[in-house]
Amino acid sequence: IETADGGLLLAGYTSSSDGYIGNSYGQEDAWLVKTGIDGALEWEESYGGSGNDRANQVLQTADGGYIIAGSTDSPDASSGKNTGDQDAWLIKVDNNGNLQWENTFGGPYEDAASSLTINNFGGYTFVGTTTNAQSSDVWVVAVDAQGNMVWQKTFGSEMMNDQGVSILQKSDGDYAISANMMSEGLTQQQNDIGLIILDHLGTVKHQSKFGNKYHDYASTVLAETDGSFLVAGSATTNENNGFDVSYVKTCLSKAS
Repeated sequence: IETADGGLLLAGYTSSSDGYIGNSYGQEDAWLVKTGIDGALEWEESYGGSGNDRANQVLQTADGGYIIAGSTDSPDASSGKNTGDQDAWLIKVDNNGNLQWENTFGGPYEDAASSLTINNFGGYTFVGTTTNAQSSDVWVVAVDAQGNMVWQKTFGSEMMNDQGVSILQKSDGDYAISANMMSEGLTQQQNDIGLIILDHLGTVKHQSKFGNKYHDYASTVLAETDGSFLVAGSATTNENNGFDVSYVKTCLSKAS
């Protein structure tokens, strides 16, 4: 992302223990890299425990710091709250990358936060995926300014694997979510691009799916100025699951 000072902040993960890496905690660590406007390194920080920890998205907050959404499977991460195979993970840091707070969310199986937005009541809302013994669901969690859960919602079909991909909040408080949603195809389960619209409390206002008879995958969602939404992703173009890398499927849907 571009930062308020004109520089850049990169969020991801690293399995390195040398080079630019100041601290290495485990197999993979969540990693932030801050550059100046000229791309020169200003600072870097890593976070995590002995397992695999990842940052999937970062946003700059009103206080100049940053909020990160990701996942952790470390039993000894600094939060000390890993509850399952993998948990969704929120990290709040100041403008120099110093940890201010973190919190994990999830059950006994694999959970992850893939995207987040700063919500209109001073906290954060993330979308991701939560799993049980047989399937996975789209998972939306709203937290307060200190990372404490306010509400959570799940969406999906029983015995199918559904995944939350991207989230944004409009000025009216509604959330738009892009998702990968499974459905029964002609001969097998197929993946479709999903669009879910929620109000500020997580109540469903609209749901729709887009796709052809093969697998289609969502990437991101944008709000258009006319009140509609643009969902971008990719489409499988043949029965052998081949992708045309230059092909982008866009879907436009008004949600009322």
